[in-house]
Amino acid sequence: CPTPCLMDYSQIIDVDWRLSVTAAGSDPSEVGRTSVVLSILLQKGGNASSSTCSSGERERVFLELSLTEFYDFLHQMEKAKGLLDMQGALD
Repeated sequence: CPTPCLMDYSQIIDVDWRLSVTAAGSDPSEVGRTSVVLSILLQKGGNASSSTCSSGERERVFLELSLTEFYDFLHQMEKAKGLLDMQGALD
């Protein structure tokens, strides 16, 4: 797709993560900063309004999040999983 759109992805295939701690640097305020680096493999599923995306392609996306952002992201993923589980139970 020329411009990626969240709706172009149908499935999270894999998630890898690592913890990053800044041990030294030219900016003293950055020393000790902790972040989580996520590597997410997404399956493109195509979109009815997007004829340029081909279904079946995969793309790896990298995110670097602060601990606060990571916990917010994790909370949103848990909510989404709960909603999907509930939807599956209703089907």
